[in-house]
Amino acid sequence: AGFEGRVSRIGEAFGSNAVMNALDKLGIHCDSTAMPGRIRNDATRSIDWLSTPESPYHPSLADYRIPGTPACSLLEIPMTMLMTRAAYDAEPFPRYLDLSFHPTALREGITAILPKARVIVTVTHPSTVLPNIVSQPHGLISFDIAAFEENLNHLTGECLRMGRPFRFVTLRTCSEIL
Repeated sequence: AGFEGRVSRIGEAFGSNAVMNALDKLGIHCDSTAMPGRIRNDATRSIDWLSTPESPYHPSLADYRIPGTPACSLLEIPMTMLMTRAAYDAEPFPRYLDLSFHPTALREGITAILPKARVIVTVTHPSTVLPNIVSQPHGLISFDIAAFEENLNHLTGECLRMGRPFRFVTLRTCSEIL
């Protein structure tokens, strides 16, 4: 059909050597599935990105979660992880940067992550910024385009305050300039 994928993100942060090697053999240029520092093993999910670096890397053929030699030719661009605190959390918790989260959940995490992150990767599903998708308020996701805009303004405002240059690019472009 003429479709030629260059970028991937595996849902639910699933990863394995077999998946990473298959993506590499398919000619995928970059993937953004990794959630550095995140581990979860329960009845719902089994993920382990505990040893994964926060910066982009070429995954080891022996362990997709870390750089190594020999390595895949594709570039893993990990999702930006930051401390968030949803209304239902007792303590802040590391989650990927989703600009649809309530601004109170993201504000401190955004400010803390900017000085040390080489690349900022955000993920936002369109349905999470639309009103009336859910019947009751959610403790983490805003379902409000105004909250998305507030988070985006905070992110860019903090970059300006810190003197950190920024530009918005797709993952494909990001993989080409790294």
